[in-house]
Amino acid sequence: MKYFKIIVATFFFAVLYILHAYFLRQGEVSSIYQHTEKSESWNCKSTVVLVDDAPLSRYAQKGMWTKYSNKILEKSPLITSECDSVIFLNNKTERAIDVGDTHYWIGDYQYCLNGVFGREKCISKEEQIFSIQLRKTALEDEKVGVVDRNPIYIHFIDYGK
Repeated sequence: MKYFKIIVATFFFAVLYILHAYFLRQGEVSSIYQHTEKSESWNCKSTVVLVDDAPLSRYAQKGMWTKYSNKILEKSPLITSECDSVIFLNNKTERAIDVGDTHYWIGDYQYCLNGVFGREKCISKEEQIFSIQLRKTALEDEKVGVVDRNPIYIHFIDYGK
């Protein structure tokens, strides 16, 4: 009987941990970086939000956006054009695959943010969690708010993790 109670208690706490990790954990925004790409015909703003303890489920990811959207949108008018985007990344730096990419906002395989992480450090594109933008890019994109009477959508990024 004693072992049965231990097994039941262990199972109960395991289920609580899984529920917390998968549905309730909303992560913590650690840094926000912005970059503007300009040409004669367009002006696109790219914002990268670094996240510690990233949410695992889409439900929790939407909750994270709801929790931090005001803080992110207050920083500046981030989403005003069709080409603007806010991308959320796991805050996991790694050695740059191509050291020359550290001087660019986005390299071929990594986000280097113009060298903001220091010498030869970037974040893999596989660390993308989701993006927020004014346009739908896939059928499963969901409306998560409105900016200046324009709907904004969340696009979930899945690398088969």
